[in-house]
Amino acid sequence: MDEILWGSLGQRRFQLSIVLLFAATGLLLATIGIYGIVSYSGAQRTGEIGIRMALGADTTAIHSLVIRQALFPLVPGLVAGVVASLGIQQLIATLVFDVSPRDPLTVVAVCVLLTAVAIGAAYVPSRRATRVNPVMALRYE
Repeated sequence: MDEILWGSLGQRRFQLSIVLLFAATGLLLATIGIYGIVSYSGAQRTGEIGIRMALGADTTAIHSLVIRQALFPLVPGLVAGVVASLGIQQLIATLVFDVSPRDPLTVVAVCVLLTAVAIGAAYVPSRRATRVNPVMALRYE
């Protein structure tokens, strides 16, 4: 009976594997996109950070400023994504087996992952810019 059950669920298992592959690819593309955009915008602020450093700003204050400004557009995007996923839960419910489409652990894990990526992407260029000599940062373009 186990073999019959295993054979009858083969096609469904394959479909779910494809859905999982697409979901993982989407998550990977989202993390790469967030990292690229936030890192690029942070690198563009090297001159501004150089001016702040020349005026005596603390590196901790600069890091927190850059990270806060990186999270500003991320939070509405996460909220919109969670609302959209809850809006299409009826479609998702037909595709998953033994998992609730409102699985809070998955939603929280994805939000934490994307937030961590944004924080890391903002921290790296700000750290690089604060370690540069302020005179060199002012000449940087």
